[in-house]
Amino acid sequence: MNPEKAIFHCFGCGEGGDVFAFIMKRDGLDFRAAVESLAERAGVALSKAPPTPAQLEAAGIRHALELACQYYQAALAAGAGAAAREYLKGRGIGQEAIATFRLGYAPAGWRSTLDALGRKGIRPDTLIRAGLAVGGKRRPYDYFRDRLMFPIADGRGRVVGFGARTLGSGEPKYLNSPESPHFSKGRTWYGLHLARDSIRRQGRAVVVEGYTDVVAAHQAGFTQVVASLGTALTRDQARSLHVLSPELVIAYDADAAGQAATWRGLEIFRNLGGTVKVGIMPEGEDPDDLIRKQGPEGFSSVLAGALHLVDYRYTMIKREQDLTSPEGKSRAVGALAPLLAAVTDAVAREAYVAKFSNDLRVPAEILAGAVVRSIEAAAYGHKRPEKAHTANRGRTLGDPGPAAISPAVLEAEKELIRLMLVDTGNITEIKAKLDEGKFVSPDCRAVVDRLYRWQVDEGPVDMARLMSFLGENSGATSLVAMMCVEDTTYPAETAKRVLADCVEVLKRRRLEELGKLLAAADMEGQKAQSGVIVEYQALLKELKGSRTG
Repeated sequence: MNPEKAIFHCFGCGEGGDVFAFIMKRDGLDFRAAVESLAERAGVALSKAPPTPAQLEAAGIRHALELACQYYQAALAAGAGAAAREYLKGRGIGQEAIATFRLGYAPAGWRSTLDALGRKGIRPDTLIRAGLAVGGKRRPYDYFRDRLMFPIADGRGRVVGFGARTLGSGEPKYLNSPESPHFSKGRTWYGLHLARDSIRRQGRAVVVEGYTDVVAAHQAGFTQVVASLGTALTRDQARSLHVLSPELVIAYDADAAGQAATWRGLEIFRNLGGTVKVGIMPEGEDPDDLIRKQGPEGFSSVLAGALHLVDYRYTMIKREQDLTSPEGKSRAVGALAPLLAAVTDAVAREAYVAKFSNDLRVPAEILAGAVVRSIEAAAYGHKRPEKAHTANRGRTLGDPGPAAISPAVLEAEKELIRLMLVDTGNITEIKAKLDEGKFVSPDCRAVVDRLYRWQVDEGPVDMARLMSFLGENSGATSLVAMMCVEDTTYPAETAKRVLADCVEVLKRRRLEELGKLLAAADMEGQKAQSGVIVEYQALLKELKGSRTG
């Protein structure tokens, strides 16, 4: 964090941006809601332009959802909600939890909600857009009927949808609000608005499957628990948790934990730089069952014994394969290889290779070799490394791809951007020496392109404005945010020397690239383009002069 510049950067996942981006990612809000949230917290009154038709519609939908939540809460407390109350009592859910999570009941009638909200002035077409009603052939009818209602809230605690459980034998057992512009299961967590502070404080988020699992866990004191609306985590969901905590623990039942979609979602979180663990639930039980039978101690034991994702996957592989046979061991090595290839920490990967090869009783070299082949397959699209140059065909000189960027070149590009951010006078000097096409990294090139358009008389670079110019380029905005957080400055003489050295690094890289083009043309018996020859000769002369000067 850089409070003075209102900039953040996560060194784990690379996310970064201004204070608005931070609130949007942390709380799952759109830009307008993030601005309103910050203004409310700061006690600032926003001057509002007349609302657009779309904003009026969105406000009407939010109002309808809030009124529906209140209606369902009242219905749960009334006579019609007796069966729902009995169900909650049987699950051990008390009045305080019912009130905290605003649980309710949707009456069994076909038009109960339509009629009740209609009396409050809510039109049927608004209820249809809010996902509370369905447009029938003759007239609309309620979307939720005879169901226990779980309101789903955004980061500010505003109702955006509902999860609903049938109280009889009807199907589906659970029904969510339909997907819409204001509600998306892939961007939402159940209970996050209540769990956010605990997750941040404890440095760990616990993910369960069901609504009642969340309610029961919070009631038992596990206030860092949330539920995904489905077992597969999306990238948006993973990001919103990773902003709050570097560690995620899933506590699904064995069937859900073993699903391929679950693993794909967990690997998304791990690829953001997070730590993923799996709490092993007793066979056939979920957190709600476990807490009722064994109390908080039972669930606490599951969390304390949570295994790292790799270790848990290994236990599953051992369960699935006959490790007493050569074929079973071979299949186990084949399943482990891509799993270990995804471990980015080389020390941890080597430790896993030693541990698992010893347990499998196979030479470590065999498992290590399989891991190397998996890494190569992922990097080169199942081509051997010596063939990998064919994957670069069709690339332009300005965009050779990440694999062509040496660490020295990338660091030189970043240093030049730092110098331009600190002193706009450097923009003019660097621009005179290098056009933006000389920058190899696409993210660096995008930042340089915007900086080259900055007018010196505009004064120092405004970071928030620069990021708004960069727009949806998350890599470029993260790069700028990281530099703001590091806030590196040099004495004047040092800055001058660093600038010259970095420019030379990029020019030498360009010279090397042009030389390869000329050599390739010569080998193929073709004449190189005149522009390439002229640029090569000019650069060669300039760099020879700098070496002797």
